[in-house]
Amino acid sequence: MRCSAGAEKFERLPELAKPTHYTLVLTPDLKKFTFDGQETADIEVIESTDYLKLHANQIDIKNAEITLSDGTVLKNLGIDYDKRWTTVTLKLPKQIGPQKAKVSLDFVGELNDNMRGFYRSSYKDAAGNERHIASTQFESTYARLAFPCWDEPIYKAKFDNVISEQNANNKKVVKFATTPPMSSYLVAFAVGELEYIEGKTNGGCLVRVYTVPGKKNQGEFSLHVAVKALDWYSKWFGIDYPLPKCDLIAIPDFSMGLLLGFFIKLSEFG
Repeated sequence: MRCSAGAEKFERLPELAKPTHYTLVLTPDLKKFTFDGQETADIEVIESTDYLKLHANQIDIKNAEITLSDGTVLKNLGIDYDKRWTTVTLKLPKQIGPQKAKVSLDFVGELNDNMRGFYRSSYKDAAGNERHIASTQFESTYARLAFPCWDEPIYKAKFDNVISEQNANNKKVVKFATTPPMSSYLVAFAVGELEYIEGKTNGGCLVRVYTVPGKKNQGEFSLHVAVKALDWYSKWFGIDYPLPKCDLIAIPDFSMGLLLGFFIKLSEFG
């Protein structure tokens, strides 16, 4: 297969800065199929620059600012999207040198039905009513559909993820433990009415299989295999699974055979 001489060359992000930690708050609306997001990205600025470039696809950034290492806050940064390469350039009002900084972003996005990014899928409950669940498919380059990020595997950072759900009466907030350093495509989460069964490995790791209501008994085999597999791999490699839990979630619509995250495994149920 030959590429035409005039084809544009793929460009990776410029190595101006790298993320070390993300704090991400997402509030999905399963009725309007939208979500609001607030993000703080701790970064290391590597070279002097008056702009930052990262990935964002179908994300509408409402506000962007950066806090420099001396406490100076540069507000109302210019925002320039490149839809072809799914990037966004944040324009700074002045040149900044190498340092640690914090990028803060407010944004909105769509819970699409394309099984990419942060997306929605539907199922029928026991009464035959249509219900919805929101879940993620970030492999290989779809984290940028859920939040602005350095969406290349070389960029590894820790994540503090918070999922907020608003209903008519109250607001439920779920905060997850800080992850180990990981690439953006390995982040995974799901939001919806779920039930689970659980077990433990010989090493004490809690393993749960989540399903939509009425389906948890179908997860018995998955639970059995997951517990046995973790025990086997720990023995074979001589290394214990490094986290306190491992979650598996069956999703109504899923584009991959299996998505492997550090905390969570997402797969499709029939």
